[in-house]
Amino acid sequence: MRCRALRLKKSWRSIRLGAGHPITSWSASFPVAVIIAALQVITPNQMRAQVVALYFFLANIFGVGLGPTIVAAITDYFYRDEMAVGYSLATAVAIITPIVAILVWLGLAPYRESLARAAAWAAPTDLPGTA
Repeated sequence: MRCRALRLKKSWRSIRLGAGHPITSWSASFPVAVIIAALQVITPNQMRAQVVALYFFLANIFGVGLGPTIVAAITDYFYRDEMAVGYSLATAVAIITPIVAILVWLGLAPYRESLARAAAWAAPTDLPGTA
């Protein structure tokens, strides 16, 4: 009886955790939309597709390529325990998130300058022969 109750308790926990997955996946996609919109605003029309493609390429190389490698390195060399993957994920997030926040903060001033330049070249100009 005890074994069955333990199994039910574990399965109920996995159902509760699984129910939160769609919400976290949905909200995790918000930054991607903001980044793409920001790139569209500051990029000339003729270059938008190439800039967005370059962004997706680099984001995938860093995210899919380096992300698991960093977690594996932390697991192997810092914790030295194969069962510490959860701790390695948390450590990687704790280290990488402040670095990304600092990089975003450092990029705000150049982004504002790019917005001003984009507004200047996107402003309507007086064409000859029009009043």
